[in-house]
Amino acid sequence: MYPVFVDKEFAESVLRSIGADQPIAPRGQWNVRDMVFVAGALRFAAMSHGPVHFVDDGGKPRLATVEESQGLSDEYQEALEDRFADDLSLAIEVASSMALAVKAGTYDDEFEPHCIAIVGTEDGKKTVQFLEGHRAADDQDDEPNNDWRATDERR
Repeated sequence: MYPVFVDKEFAESVLRSIGADQPIAPRGQWNVRDMVFVAGALRFAAMSHGPVHFVDDGGKPRLATVEESQGLSDEYQEALEDRFADDLSLAIEVASSMALAVKAGTYDDEFEPHCIAIVGTEDGKKTVQFLEGHRAADDQDDEPNNDWRATDERR
């Protein structure tokens, strides 16, 4: 179990900042209560954009354009929506792990300054595929690296 504290005035300030593309200011110094709320608010904001769709672009996935996404079958769109919350949670977990690597000073051992990955969950299995900036993947002839930190084994 983990506590969640919400202060409506702070919540409104955070949501205004997100909506106006402005920095989120802590109330004084950052504390765990506010960090957890901000994480939740940012997750809400990301979820409000809905699931994303990737297309094959010469053997590498890329984000689909609006036009490409509009042509999805109802069944495929439903599958995307069903997995959306799990995929977004995994994306946040991977971003959190990468933030830890930056803080621990190990990021540069494994990643370029700019890194792009796509993550997903299917049948309870988590996958991470690096598209750019993962040094180990660059050494493996562009084979997807699906066993990076956000796997069930690390729990």
